[in-house]
Amino acid sequence: MALDPALAGALKAAAKEVGQPDAVANRLLAWLTHLSDSELSRDARGQFYDDVRQAILLPGAEDAD
Repeated sequence: MALDPALAGALKAAAKEVGQPDAVANRLLAWLTHLSDSELSRDARGQFYDDVRQAILLPGAEDAD
């Protein structure tokens, strides 16, 4: 089932509002689309989670080293 365009727009706007790259919204939308289309395995859910986690920008994270 396709996601509601209003949901997609709101998710993209929210990500932009908090300074996240387009990749964050796109990966979340892909995850939600897959969840609405079929049952995801534990590994698949973990991969989507990891993809989103890696795309999120955290202020000051580059200074953590």
